[in-house]
Amino acid sequence: MELENWLKKAANIKVIENVILIANVNGRTLHYNRDPKDLYPEFFHEYEYEYILCGLRKKGYKVLCYFDENKFISDYLNNKIVFSDYIVFNLARNGYGISKKALIPTFCDLNNIKYTGSDGYGVSIARNKFHTEKLLLQNNLNGIESWLYNGVWNEKNRPYDNLEVIIKPQFESASKGVTSKSIMNTSDKDFKNKVEEIFSNLQCTLVIEKFIRGFEAKIPLFRFDKVYAMPPVGVSINGKKRLESEILTDEIAFSYNHVEYDLAEIFDENIIDDIKQKSIEIYELLNLGNYGRIDCRIEPSGTFYFYDFSTSPYFVSDSELNFAFKLYKMDIEDILMVIINSALVSKYNYSL
Repeated sequence: MELENWLKKAANIKVIENVILIANVNGRTLHYNRDPKDLYPEFFHEYEYEYILCGLRKKGYKVLCYFDENKFISDYLNNKIVFSDYIVFNLARNGYGISKKALIPTFCDLNNIKYTGSDGYGVSIARNKFHTEKLLLQNNLNGIESWLYNGVWNEKNRPYDNLEVIIKPQFESASKGVTSKSIMNTSDKDFKNKVEEIFSNLQCTLVIEKFIRGFEAKIPLFRFDKVYAMPPVGVSINGKKRLESEILTDEIAFSYNHVEYDLAEIFDENIIDDIKQKSIEIYELLNLGNYGRIDCRIEPSGTFYFYDFSTSPYFVSDSELNFAFKLYKMDIEDILMVIINSALVSKYNYSL
């Protein structure tokens, strides 16, 4: 009940009047250093942006919108922002690389600007799949064995034989670069050639990760006086909850062609509580911000492994965050207020 009380309170108390919304939107954002089609899956659609903007205004916030990080920074440095007291609702994700989402939080920290989400280090470490897995394994937090390939194997360490693995970019999100052909066995005769081919096509460092057959879940987390985990949200693909070799490919993730369900329908309370507790420990270990999401795969036996970490998860449309809030009978406008107020409480010592 402690989390529910925080969520209900945060969704109904407005403690700041002004919001600067920074969101990369297809058709509105200027693209820097990347082909627009490479960024398209991560950017918001126009209707999603309007949904967020209308939701903020419906709750009574005065909103100033930016579609490009550079424009916001330029206006701030040239004293063109007229709000005297505001918070940046940070949904920026332009650019490329492990630290692509670090620009706005780092700039805000430098200039004592309030903002939502994790700091520059948090968004960077969360995107580095190889480093996060090593940290989890070192701290007995249900990590997955993984290996790094960048034309050669990192420290000449390659995965052992007869192991089912999934090949993915080291730092991309929204399942970019992941297809149905990303799963292979290391003993397959084409394994070496396949890794080299994917590396050549994607032109980025690869993580080769032990593949876990079974169920998939996503755990939203919020930080108020401490970190709280929401109910784990299961993912069903093609009508299957027990996924086996099914995965969220870039195509499925982009189209949201999957269905969410309460993972408690499958696993008992002890396993659910263990997943939530370990998620909280990981969130604290990585020192992530006021909201985020951690993903895991679960074997039918209930053994689970964490593998992905999002510091600005989608919360519109059919997202897992939206589904989790519906379990509390809360909607998109509530999510927006909870994100803002959890940042104000956990990062800037506001009271609700």
